[in-house]
Amino acid sequence: DDSIRYGLAMPGDEPVLADKVTAHFKRPVGEHQDFAVELQPVAAGLYAASRPVQPGHWIVEMIAVKDGETIMHEANRIAVVGDGK
Repeated sequence: DDSIRYGLAMPGDEPVLADKVTAHFKRPVGEHQDFAVELQPVAAGLYAASRPVQPGHWIVEMIAVKDGETIMHEANRIAVVGDGK
């Protein structure tokens, strides 16, 4: 589906509450499909957005901010499988 979901938790699965969570999707080669989307809170420590993501490899950089300070910053390479419809 068109759902992007991200869980943010401390060790022991204690949810982390952030003021802003942003996902930056970047292609490993080229940048014409790159985009950023702000995720909204849907539950304690769970954030989501509705945005189609084309199949293929992506580097996803997640940034969470609380009280104007970055509280989490990570990047992972993922593969989206599907036909792009």
